[in-house]
Amino acid sequence: MGLYRPTVTRSDKHGRKTRKKSSVWWGSFRDPRTGESVRISLKTQDRKSAQLALSDAIHRAHQESAGLVNPFEKELSRPLADHIEDWHAALRGKGNAPKHAGLLKTRATAIVNGCRFIAWSDISASRVQGFLKTLRDGGKSAQTANFYLQAIKQFAKWMVADRRAPESPIAHLSGFNTRTDRRHDRRSLTADELRSLLTVTRTQPRRYGLDGPVRTILYQLVCETGLRAEECRTLTPVSFRFDSDQPMVTVGAAYTKNRQTCELPLRLATAKTVTELVRELGDDVHPFRFWKDRGARMLKADLEAAGIAYVDSAGRYADFHALRHTFVTNLASGGVHPKDAQILARHSTIGLTMDRYTHRAVGDVANAPSVLPDLSDRGPDRDSMRATGTYDVDEIETGCCTSVVQTGHFGGSRAESADVGRSGNDGDSPRVGSCAKVLPSQSVTCGAGRTVSPTDGHNATVAQLAEQRFCKPQVAGSSPTGGCSVSPAFSSTSSSIARSCARLS
Repeated sequence: MGLYRPTVTRSDKHGRKTRKKSSVWWGSFRDPRTGESVRISLKTQDRKSAQLALSDAIHRAHQESAGLVNPFEKELSRPLADHIEDWHAALRGKGNAPKHAGLLKTRATAIVNGCRFIAWSDISASRVQGFLKTLRDGGKSAQTANFYLQAIKQFAKWMVADRRAPESPIAHLSGFNTRTDRRHDRRSLTADELRSLLTVTRTQPRRYGLDGPVRTILYQLVCETGLRAEECRTLTPVSFRFDSDQPMVTVGAAYTKNRQTCELPLRLATAKTVTELVRELGDDVHPFRFWKDRGARMLKADLEAAGIAYVDSAGRYADFHALRHTFVTNLASGGVHPKDAQILARHSTIGLTMDRYTHRAVGDVANAPSVLPDLSDRGPDRDSMRATGTYDVDEIETGCCTSVVQTGHFGGSRAESADVGRSGNDGDSPRVGSCAKVLPSQSVTCGAGRTVSPTDGHNATVAQLAEQRFCKPQVAGSSPTGGCSVSPAFSSTSSSIARSCARLS
């Protein structure tokens, strides 16, 4: 171990190979961490300088072995441009789309060059913030500035994860409030607008590679599946499955945003239309391959032909991606569970589905309180009934019967009672009878002529009716006066609807 000059083979000007000693000194030593022999070029022809360089290398190896040297020093000395190239290669290796990976690289490089960062130690959070302000002052939206910030923060996070830097100096930076500077909000189309769009588009000329009837099917497909524009362009006849009870459309993992294969259900009518289109065009054709990045322009032209505003009075756009917003909004309006809507929309979070893609009209929200319980005062009868132990009283009428339900506690367990009253003769409308005391030993006869008593196998029910003063007792031979039709309301904790009169008789 020590200094030496290795023998190297070189070619002269005539192409003849010769062997001779190297002109620079090399050094060798044993690595204190692994015990292996290490050979390094000392890059000098002077022996004394080479000896000093070898001593420094051995000293550094011992410091690294003792943990006294920054393990990131070598990586941090490299130019940031080299790290960004490696980051871009890593993004492509993970399967990110070339366009997306290139966009991230362009934005991160713009900040590095704009702030004149050369090495990692040059990165400053305040200078990055200043660059973003310059973007805003130049007319860029808050959302665009946030995209630049996300790119440089993603690069810094990768540097830490790849063990090239100890920590990110810009991890604490936060983006701008995009709610105060919306430039391209989208809206959902109404059902009438969609029908008009499809009707008019069917008669329109060829645009951006697709005929009018094909564009009609495309728009309908997107509104019923939520497919993105690029996903539509990749569809082939084999993407559709029509041989099962539930037709499906499949998009390969290579073409989806989250890089996962997705299968979405199709409506039967839409599946039939697509089947006819595929049969007409052939099996080797992409039926919806319109010109790249021209989906918004294509839809805008068809909207104008249908007399539908591309930008509404609120400044919201109806571009191609707005059809996806329409899909999610219609799911919510149709009562689809939010989690199911998230799965169909293929969103990572439920917040994105409900906050960004679901658009509710003012009328939809205004009608919401109608489903809440009525808490208004209904007069002294309600209070008197509550004083006797009857609570949550209301009347629910269905057809010619009035259902009776009360939930309460009897003998430590929860009980429900039900009875049905009818009108005396014609049976067209129920009557509300008075609340008279009914003794447990009495029989109770409803307006339908059915009589129940504690001996009929409904002891708990009849006893409950008696104690809570639900029914007016019927005297044998007298005409019914509405029967037992004072009806307690459905409690919020009630587990079932009213039992029918037939179950009591």
